[in-house]
Amino acid sequence: MISIIEIAEIMVVPSRFFQNPKRKNEGPFTILFRILPSILLFIVVNTYVMTVIFSSTTFHELIADYVVITFVSIVIFWSLAIQLRVFGLSIFRTYQAFMYGFVSFLMVGGLSGAIGMLWALFSTYWGLVVLHGIKKSNALSSMIIPALIILLWQLFLSENGLAILASLY
Repeated sequence: MISIIEIAEIMVVPSRFFQNPKRKNEGPFTILFRILPSILLFIVVNTYVMTVIFSSTTFHELIADYVVITFVSIVIFWSLAIQLRVFGLSIFRTYQAFMYGFVSFLMVGGLSGAIGMLWALFSTYWGLVVLHGIKKSNALSSMIIPALIILLWQLFLSENGLAILASLY
């Protein structure tokens, strides 16, 4: 499980987090199992807050929202991975940077969607710079497509997509 100190490090000093020598030996399943408790905690807390405390949404709407978040996250990851793979960079290191950037989204995104997304993009950006060893300008340019996907998600899917998916239930 990823510790609170590591989560804070991802969000405040991502370069130090990604430069930690133990990151070099992590496998894809190790990373997934390290962040899985954070994902489950986010889902439980978010579901409780939205349905019980605020009563602003139904359980079905939240499930639809999680489906949309999962789909958009997969699209963002692959848009980033394909771009970087074309230039000969490792899909695994891209996965590593993306997954740890996703932790930032989960922790901050629950408070404010836009701030959480920006923080996740920033964490992923630093992960790409450190893990791939590419120039900051190249890493920044590779983040353009994921940023556009997030913008489209905010403009269209967060309003219409949630309603469409929720109506299927």
